[in-house]
Amino acid sequence: MRKLEDLFDETINIRGIHNELELNESTVRSMRKLRREGKGVSVEKMREVLTLAGYRKVQEEYWD
Repeated sequence: MRKLEDLFDETINIRGIHNELELNESTVRSMRKLRREGKGVSVEKMREVLTLAGYRKVQEEYWD
């Protein structure tokens, strides 16, 4: 099990992930930039991206 933020960072940094998630490349690039700058991405958006990537919540804020 991994924490929401850790798995989100790992997922959005996969090369070409925007194609698999059917998101615009610029959207994923923007999320990466926000996380790098420490400005953050909303918890709801992180959950949405992880769900699109095929992950499921197994415990409060732990994903598998």
